[in-house]
Amino acid sequence: MSERRFGAPSSVTVAAPNNFHETEWSELLSLKDTPALNQITALICEIFDVPLSFVSVIAGDRHVYLSAKGLAKPLDALGQVPLNHSFSQHVVTSNRLLQVNDARQSTLGADDLAIGGREVKAYLGTPVRDSDGFVLGCLCAIDSKPRKWAARDIKVLEGFSAAITTQLQRERAVNALSQSHGQLAVQETRLKRITNMAPVMIAALSTDLFYTFANKSYAALFDETPETILGLHLREVLGEEAILLADPYLQKALAGQSTEYDFELPRSDGSSRIFRIHHAPELNPDNKTQGLVVALTDVTDQRLLSSLASRLEDRLKAAYQMSPDGFSVFKSQRNQKNEIVDFEWEYVNERGTEITGHSAANLIGNTLLTMMPGNKTQGIFDAYVDVVNTGLPYRETAFYEADGLSLWVEISAIKLGDGFAVSYSDVTARKQTEIALAENAVRLQLILDNVVAFVGVLTPEGILKKANQPALDIAGVSRADVIGKPFWETHWWNFSDESKTRLKQAIADANDGIRSRYDTQVQIHNGEKIWIDFQLSPRFDSHGTLVEIIPSGMDITERKEAEAHRQLLVDELNHRVKNSLASIQAMARQTIRTAKDLHSFETKFTDRLKAISTAHEILMGSDNAKADLRTMIDRQVGPYIEDKRHLKITGDKAMLAAECAHNIGLVFHELATNAAKYGALSSDRGCVKISSEDLGDGTVKIVWSETGGPPVSAPSATGFGSRLIKQSIEFSLGGSVDVDYRAEGVVATVILPKDFDHG
Repeated sequence: MSERRFGAPSSVTVAAPNNFHETEWSELLSLKDTPALNQITALICEIFDVPLSFVSVIAGDRHVYLSAKGLAKPLDALGQVPLNHSFSQHVVTSNRLLQVNDARQSTLGADDLAIGGREVKAYLGTPVRDSDGFVLGCLCAIDSKPRKWAARDIKVLEGFSAAITTQLQRERAVNALSQSHGQLAVQETRLKRITNMAPVMIAALSTDLFYTFANKSYAALFDETPETILGLHLREVLGEEAILLADPYLQKALAGQSTEYDFELPRSDGSSRIFRIHHAPELNPDNKTQGLVVALTDVTDQRLLSSLASRLEDRLKAAYQMSPDGFSVFKSQRNQKNEIVDFEWEYVNERGTEITGHSAANLIGNTLLTMMPGNKTQGIFDAYVDVVNTGLPYRETAFYEADGLSLWVEISAIKLGDGFAVSYSDVTARKQTEIALAENAVRLQLILDNVVAFVGVLTPEGILKKANQPALDIAGVSRADVIGKPFWETHWWNFSDESKTRLKQAIADANDGIRSRYDTQVQIHNGEKIWIDFQLSPRFDSHGTLVEIIPSGMDITERKEAEAHRQLLVDELNHRVKNSLASIQAMARQTIRTAKDLHSFETKFTDRLKAISTAHEILMGSDNAKADLRTMIDRQVGPYIEDKRHLKITGDKAMLAAECAHNIGLVFHELATNAAKYGALSSDRGCVKISSEDLGDGTVKIVWSETGGPPVSAPSATGFGSRLIKQSIEFSLGGSVDVDYRAEGVVATVILPKDFDHG
């Protein structure tokens, strides 16, 4: 048979530049002509004894070569060619290995333009995928004469394809780590340099090259601790020769330019390691260099690629050994029903032994569930089974707490024959950083939610981004109800066009850098309104750009009510003076009509004035005094009574605190004045009945009932007297009052606390 395709056809996504995020495409192209890929294509030519091997990625209708051995001119210089009529096109579109023993008998790609005119007689190609299963391109071996490809050839080629996937994954990991460094730098002041937890070697230098910080791994590299290295000069740590080599890069960094270079560092034990050193300027708010941040990455293992062992297995293992991640290869163990029951360890790299806590001798030949049964209980084993059965890759970050381990691990597994290859990284430090950031955000939110004031955050356009819990609770809304909406359309403001207009203007002023502060009403639950002292404060970044607006408010409802009550008392004083004068005039007219002579008029009129004076004395008595309710009624109503038959007092005896006595005195005064002017006390047949009942819960019920007077009807409008009665009982004392204007006479029912203390 001239050609064979391995594996069932599958739906495939062919990656192209426009399918990638810019960073991912850059990561892929960064592998072009790297020593690792060039070594792989050279090894394939050597091992298979073929003239041509290449690794390519597919971009639309083109081949883009990442590495090629034996490619004819001018294609080796162009680096890309059309995809038309190539065997590699079928590998990519079918997403499976293609074996062509004799191209003369194949119609798939006899005129293979992708290799520039070399005669193709035999072809073996396999897809190259990323860790998420996307097909990037292919890896192939091409012979100029027919040949029968062996099963070992297929396994070798697939192994090299897996190595390329690992190389790309490592490149992404390096980029991700670089991004993490940038985030940690931004959060430096808030996280208190928690880089000490990270496995990356990091240090900070002053502008005169003295150490101001070093994490544990950096200090340990020079046989120091983070404490002992502080204050040392870089020359004392690296030595004179190293300083001379590093000086050009240090000067560029001090001038504000990031630099990167590789450096071989001798160790105290006589060995040496190669490090990739990155210098970045640390800038102050004025954008001036105030120090340097130094990051070291051990790239020694990457340099070991050129020393792959003579046998393929050893060479592959060496490639995996250079990985900073753990790497293992497993083959399936199946029962009689062909079900996977376990996986046998075939290979583990050095980092893998460090992470698992087992030596390679103990792992290889043993099974996964024997050595690490926690994989079953935590569901990872079942995921590996799915990888083998479905061919789909598995990627997960999980907390592994079993088998004596307690760490966060990032796992990436792909199918390899009847088994799988898995890369795993200890990302505990990174996760702890993420958790610390999340906890910090929660802590800040808790602080915000426990502030009594109403606080939020707006975008410059006035869209609500955050609101603290007190603001939500008092309005009876959730964050989902208000976040993302224009602030003026939220529950607090949407009750009034006037409030919304003023708020919009304040937001516009904030965009001009103006802070606003004013008293206003907002809506809370059940449509109620409260007064707040409201502020809008703009916040700018270091470049003077408005980044957000901070709204805040303090509940000043009690203050506003106190101001209203104070005005009420002033109005009441004016009203009482007028009523007192009217009452005195009425008493004078009534007394002069019934007096026989001037002497009797003087006597009666004086007595009534004294009664009113006595009532006022009771009202204005000591704050600590108690007043007898019956006495208060008698003295307050008495001056308006010509005949004792016109007043009947019944019920329980009650002693009232000074403030209660004062306010109920105002009520009795108002009721008596109205009765004398318009009610029962304005008629000779009229009578006022006052009853009191101790309710036993600290309150007393008082009923004022008029009969025998002129017919009564409810007033068309609420006058000051009615407001005074309601305010005196309900606002001042927290009691209740009900005035019923019955035709036969007014009935007022009052319930108030006996010992009310406003303090």
